[in-house]
Amino acid sequence: MAFIFVHYPQQPSLHARPLLSCGNSMSEARDNGCTWDDLSKQWLPAACPRIGNEEFLQRQDQWSFYFEQEARTVIPNISVLVDENRADWYTTEGEHLTHCAFILLRMAHALFSGDRIDRVTSKYHHAVHCTSYLLNATKWSPNWNVITSRGNSLFGWC
Repeated sequence: MAFIFVHYPQQPSLHARPLLSCGNSMSEARDNGCTWDDLSKQWLPAACPRIGNEEFLQRQDQWSFYFEQEARTVIPNISVLVDENRADWYTTEGEHLTHCAFILLRMAHALFSGDRIDRVTSKYHHAVHCTSYLLNATKWSPNWNVITSRGNSLFGWC
């Protein structure tokens, strides 16, 4: 299976706003009113929308994270890793697929609403990665060639 990705240069925002920052440490983040966002795996200012975060958390009782791919050492709280200069971790394919699905929904919400968009969600290369990851996972579906979906054709606008 081959994928073709087109690069579009970043367009200036029609609704330019000053960036809101959490700083460079957990104490600065807390002082700036930031809280941890499980979906995007980052500290975010209160004004940043959390679209999909609750749904992401409801998909599993608790997502698990590890320091090594062999899953020997569980990380109880990945939000503290930013202060430890050890931001890398491993997780399950299910967590990764669910993260990608809800991040793409968050991006669509920002596009539709014109609302703020966070650092992870706004990155085009992350959207490309998540789209590829989701498509690669679906090719293993036993229903790949089974007629299961209904659609409709429209006259569009942009």
